[in-house]
Amino acid sequence: MPNPGQLLTFAGYLTRKYPNRNGTQTVSALMSHRYYEIRNPRKAAYQLPRNDFGDYDAYATAERNGVKSKDENGWYYRYALPPQKSKERLSLNVNVTKGLVDVLDKIMLEDAKDKNIQAYKMPNSFDLQEIRHDPVTIYFYKITPDIKQKIVDAVKPFVRDDSKMPQVGTKIAAGIYQDSEPTQEAISQLYEEYKSAGFVGIGAEMLSNALTIANDKRPVVMSAGQFFVWKQFLEELKSDKNAIDPSSLAQYQEWQVEKYKSAYYGRIYQKNFSNNTPDKEVSIKQSNAKIKADLLEYNYLKSVLEKNYDNIMKFGQIRKSKDKPNHFIFVPNFQADAVIRYLSHFGLRFRINNEQNVLEAEDVKDDIALKLINDLFNYQRNKIVQNTIDNNQQNP
Repeated sequence: MPNPGQLLTFAGYLTRKYPNRNGTQTVSALMSHRYYEIRNPRKAAYQLPRNDFGDYDAYATAERNGVKSKDENGWYYRYALPPQKSKERLSLNVNVTKGLVDVLDKIMLEDAKDKNIQAYKMPNSFDLQEIRHDPVTIYFYKITPDIKQKIVDAVKPFVRDDSKMPQVGTKIAAGIYQDSEPTQEAISQLYEEYKSAGFVGIGAEMLSNALTIANDKRPVVMSAGQFFVWKQFLEELKSDKNAIDPSSLAQYQEWQVEKYKSAYYGRIYQKNFSNNTPDKEVSIKQSNAKIKADLLEYNYLKSVLEKNYDNIMKFGQIRKSKDKPNHFIFVPNFQADAVIRYLSHFGLRFRINNEQNVLEAEDVKDDIALKLINDLFNYQRNKIVQNTIDNNQQNP
């Protein structure tokens, strides 16, 4: 099993051999794959409850009895008092039904005079509760034993089986976990821990992710779930256990060396060309490195993709146009922008077609992206054929 020291040695090798390139960023990018490997198992696969809302969106966003609503970052927030930044929270593993919304609205209105509850949030699509262990989060100005017990008692009929729910925070009752959003000091401390352990580039990746989620607003904002993943990742790195798949590491390193070679020789050629001394040999080296880098990139991304085919299929179906050979459509089962971000981790490049509520990859120019999308399409087609054969054998 390769250890983190080997990764840092590789980063130094790249920076020394191909100057003006940041090898640490390369290692950091590889590490981000492990981040998503830790994070994605937190995605759930629950049975959806009966939709008793009628119109889920209309009910979740309607103002009733003084409770207001706003749609933000894939969530519907409901609140009775002016929204403010809140740190204390309860995460609820519950079925999101009309009855649950009515119960939470009632508790929040009754609490308005005491000013304990700040708001609660629920997915902005009914189906999204299927893939969330905690589809409802309640935020507090202050959290007291009385208000906690009131919520525990009220939501008990809606709690799902949470035996597979990863524990983030403290479990206070079946399906209910208490936690605090990480403070700026806690995030800074975690960054320092990455640095002191020798993983400067990875710590930068952590902060970069947090800043991206926060739309580049300062101070750094990170959710309790993100903080949990980055902390778990650091412990893995420090203990050298399962930090990264050895075969993936070897593939990735080979790809990066050729990519850096291509960029390195390209800069030399451009410099010589500017001085009216073009070097054909350098040009050939650059071209050969680029060809090899593209092949290695495809092989690496395909190996990552193959491990996640079945997970990807949970997010929707891919279709191929009969008229246009390079036109693919991905029909998402969940919110389009969330699905498109998920697919991008595997080199699958789509754009959102808002009119048809699908993702499109039309006339893909990038050969690697096109191959990966074709691979996914062929896997799905073969899976459907195999399932049909299996069903026919079971039911002759």
